[in-house]
Amino acid sequence: MGDRSDVLLERYLPEPFYRRLPEDGRAWRGRTVLLLWGLGYPLEMAWSLGLAEDPEQASVYESAMADLDDARLIGLLAATTEARETEASWSGSRSDSSAGSPTRDEHGRMVAVVRQRCATAAA
Repeated sequence: MGDRSDVLLERYLPEPFYRRLPEDGRAWRGRTVLLLWGLGYPLEMAWSLGLAEDPEQASVYESAMADLDDARLIGLLAATTEARETEASWSGSRSDSSAGSPTRDEHGRMVAVVRQRCATAAA
């Protein structure tokens, strides 16, 4: 999956999120974050799981993302946009992202970017 296009990630992940993904495995890691977030995981948890360092866990995610069609992922994001806008379960309050997971401001940007991208994809 290493040669899979990053166009989806560049479109649906705000630049600070995209840049934080390791180049090696960026495609499956970014898709893992988007999938889990689309399924209702809090963004902070989806991000943490997408950056899994345990080789066994990472292998499971990489394998699962290899079978996920980008159109299905985009459909999931579009179908769950409203739920993420009203997401009250995100508890992050840090003002810096030194630990790698999203800050409250970044979470807001992520919601806005995905909402806007889904709206333009549907038009």
